[in-house]
Amino acid sequence: MKKTEVPQDTSSLKNFTKEVCYAVDEKGNYVTNLSTGWEVKATALGITWQDINERAKAAKEQAIKGGISPLL
Repeated sequence: MKKTEVPQDTSSLKNFTKEVCYAVDEKGNYVTNLSTGWEVKATALGITWQDINERAKAAKEQAIKGGISPLL
């Protein structure tokens, strides 16, 4: 991708960090460029974290009931 095409979408990490991406500059050289985020990636990560939180909640409830080890 060209340096000017590096995604700069809003993501949940925009206030904390930026991602380093490789792009091609005007001379055809590979360079690094910072990205504030990419909507597709942010959506995928959001879905993943939602799944993780749901699984953790279910495991906690089972552990409180004594159905599984708290180590889970």
